[in-house]
Order: sequence, then structure tokens, then C-alpha cells
Amino acid sequence: MNALDSMGSVNARRSSTINRRQRSARARAAVLARSGGLCENPECTSPGFQAVTDVGEPILEVDHVHDLELDGADHPVNMVALCPNCHALKTRGMDRDALREALARVARERHLAAWQT
Repeated sequence: MNALDSMGSVNARRSSTINRRQRSARARAAVLARSGGLCENPECTSPGFQAVTDVGEPILEVDHVHDLELDGADHPVNMVALCPNCHALKTRGMDRDALREALARVARERHLAAWQT
């Protein structure tokens, strides 16, 4: 029998297994270096956002433009560094499809530019 919590919900437990593709730490580091510590969304509403963690690293979320689970590449050409707000817009925003297209262009252009220097 399951116990009820203070809200009257059942505290049932279940186990599950999630298989996720391994992410490249080198690709993530390359994207962060490429970003210069700034959000890579060209439409970022906080373009000067430069908050850092307690160890001095930028608070940026490296995300895949085309999701790994949908066969997106784990490569800097498919990855962007986003501030927390832009990451939420890319994931859940009403205009996320258009934003993903813009971010795909940004990732491609910045990756190619980084290789040309």
C-alpha cells in the first residue's frame, strides 16, 4: 500500500532507465571559448549578461540547436552557449522554431569563423 503525503498525494516510486548519448566535453569547452562568456543568441534581451558562478565560470548553458535525441550532432557546429533566459526561450518559447533556425546559423557561422583564425 502507498503512503499519502501531506497534500494527499500518493508517494509511489518507480524505476526507469534513460539512455542518452554521451556528450563531448571538448565540444562543450569549444563552444564556451567561442562565446567569450556571452550569450550567442543575437536577439538576447540581456546581451551584456556576464554573471559567473562561485568559481568564476560564466553562467551559460551549452545546448544543442538540434536535439541529440533527434539525431542532432554533438559538435560545436550544432551547439550554442545561451544565458538561462534564452535557453528557456529556445526550449519552451512560443517562437522557439524561428529561434532554433537563427541559432543554427549563428552556431555554423561562429564555428567556421573560429576555424579560419
